[in-house]
Amino acid sequence: MKRTIITSPSAEDDEEWDQQDAIEVYHPQFDALPGETSVAFNLRYAFASAGYWVSSVEEVKTHPVLVARFVRRDAEPINDQKLLFRHIRDLLRGAGFPLRRDELTVSQTGHRVLVAFQWHDSPVDYQAALRQADGDAAEFEGMPL
Repeated sequence: MKRTIITSPSAEDDEEWDQQDAIEVYHPQFDALPGETSVAFNLRYAFASAGYWVSSVEEVKTHPVLVARFVRRDAEPINDQKLLFRHIRDLLRGAGFPLRRDELTVSQTGHRVLVAFQWHDSPVDYQAALRQADGDAAEFEGMPL
């Protein structure tokens, strides 16, 4: 009778596959939507991973503000406004937006959550726009009304 040696995968191989499976389960692959900026993608990913469905992320054209609308799906309901504010701020920090308390607005109605916050990396140069407005106002300063 011949002895047959059966080899099984090493424990390290099993551990590596387990880690890859866990990554797929807890961090699903997300693809950016057509025309979606990296900022909107980061927000959508952070909130979707926390159990929210992202209905829209808008970059306001006139001010350095982002407005995002979410719907709570699998996330635990939070009825206390202070706890909800803290939870949203922690999610935003995880997405790369370290916000102060006065830079964030959170409003909840039922399962819907509206989040608005100042976005400092806006592509618009607001300082230049203010200088231009001041220059335009100076031109009309001596004009009679």
